[in-house]
Amino acid sequence: MFQFSAPDNSYIDVLKRQVVGATISAINHMVPVHLGVGKGSISGIGTNRENPAGQIDPEVIVLRIDSISGQPLAILYNYSCHPTVLTPNNPYITSDFPGYANKFIEDVLDCKAQVAFSNGACGDISTRYTRRNSSFLEAERFGKTLADEVIKVHASTSSRSISSLRVLHKEVKLPVKEMPSINELKKQLSKAKLSLQKLPSNSSGGDRISAELNRDGAQINLNLSLVLSGVDQISTEIQIIELDDFILIGVPGELFVDFGLEIKKGIQEKNVAS
Repeated sequence: MFQFSAPDNSYIDVLKRQVVGATISAINHMVPVHLGVGKGSISGIGTNRENPAGQIDPEVIVLRIDSISGQPLAILYNYSCHPTVLTPNNPYITSDFPGYANKFIEDVLDCKAQVAFSNGACGDISTRYTRRNSSFLEAERFGKTLADEVIKVHASTSSRSISSLRVLHKEVKLPVKEMPSINELKKQLSKAKLSLQKLPSNSSGGDRISAELNRDGAQINLNLSLVLSGVDQISTEIQIIELDDFILIGVPGELFVDFGLEIKKGIQEKNVAS
């Protein structure tokens, strides 16, 4: 079951140092590059976690960054799906299916390019209804499927010199969702726990997963309401990097797929990754 714990300040300190160190290293090793952007599409990995027939974004955006001589230096690919083949029951720190995708891409292209995945507007998109199980083999299967599409798009995309670069950011204030009372949320959690306990031993795997998710969702809602008690809005920042016809949007949260698709609809002349 999902629980909030106290921040691990030691881990946060190490993470900050690594991010700063990587940034400084990148600045110290800048070289002229060419840029290429391509699009693909994929099915069979991410579906809407509330409704398997619901809205998704099947688009795969691939940004290739090459040296002036054409040598691949970096590949950034964007696909809207939570990397959650491996559930919270998995005790290991893993990169799930994107980790396997990165490895396949690196092996097939046989290059030293840095390969990175960004998970798009995946707030309500996951592998809940497509994964056969929650094993490493299943994560590998999805990773290879995604890698195959990225490699295909990369091969059909040519790079060119960059004519424009813009970096933008804006602070925004977001309203906190109005939730039921704490007492009502506690009742919902108790009800969800009881429903899970009452499931017959021979119930289907789907029924058990749904019951567990209902319990976990009720627990998360209660935890969030306790943490955000008295808070009516949150300040956050939107960041945008625009490279010619490619736009990378950074939002410190999990956008639902409808928002991601709406953003793409409003900037149709660009290749948008969020």
